[in-house]
Amino acid sequence: MDTLPASGDATQQATGQNKVQGLMESKADIAGGFKICKAWNHGSFTIAALPATDNETEVTGTSKSDGIILTQQGYRVEGGFGNCRAKTVIFSPGDFSFYQAGIYHHSVSKYRGSALAIEFDHSLRRQISKELNPRVNLDEPRTATSGLKNGFAHQIMLSEFLKSDWDAGPLKAQCLLTLLMSDMCSTLAELPDASSTRSLDARSVARLTEYIDTHVDEKIHIHHLAAMVGVSQFHFARLFKETTGLPPHQFILRHRIEKVKDLLGHPKMSLAEISYCAGFSSQSHMSTQFKKLVGMSPNLYRKTAFC
Repeated sequence: MDTLPASGDATQQATGQNKVQGLMESKADIAGGFKICKAWNHGSFTIAALPATDNETEVTGTSKSDGIILTQQGYRVEGGFGNCRAKTVIFSPGDFSFYQAGIYHHSVSKYRGSALAIEFDHSLRRQISKELNPRVNLDEPRTATSGLKNGFAHQIMLSEFLKSDWDAGPLKAQCLLTLLMSDMCSTLAELPDASSTRSLDARSVARLTEYIDTHVDEKIHIHHLAAMVGVSQFHFARLFKETTGLPPHQFILRHRIEKVKDLLGHPKMSLAEISYCAGFSSQSHMSTQFKKLVGMSPNLYRKTAFC
């Protein structure tokens, strides 16, 4: 993660601007990024103030750390966590978004209000969450537009921290984060748990299937598929099986086999070439899996189907 200035006003920079590069690896990093008023950074722990902007802002990418965006000035945004959760959300002062490392995010806002952003390592989140409400799921992205009970107080404390000389540094920052997460858990405990979702919607399955078919010749990682729909790897496996009837690895295997069937129609391609193009580690592995699922060897299938 790129580090931020440990002190000083971003308007004092030569360019008059700066980017919170640690907040999100995104298109925004290329197209001007997040401008900041002040920022504090200690290792993977970042606190930054994001001023309002009249420019259209697009953020697309995968978060590198856990994080919380606390709204100071209201704005409207279209997007969400995961490719298939696009919706319009109106944020008011005190509302927040909470996300985890490795979660895909996309949003577009014609006008973005000011906000405070905090990013931290997932180990710190787990350490703090052990002491908080155990009923609240902090393993999935959450957005609350009902406001924090003490949202204004958090804004004041975080803003004052950024104005200070940070003598207390990480210790004070962690105390502020603990207070914020405690209030956040209290708010989330009154909302439906995102993990209560029992299945993926049709659009999500279609996008995942398209991705699998496009990258069938490559090694496909489950954690990447989970990030595409904005859920944890464990939760994704349960949702995916509930929706398709198959665990993700079995679903991918069957699509590899369908690719093999198609390639067997090309008489000049050897089985070794076919196994490579379908993403199998070896010809023997392909042949074994093919016979299990199809009931005959690839050679016999080729003779039966295409001769």
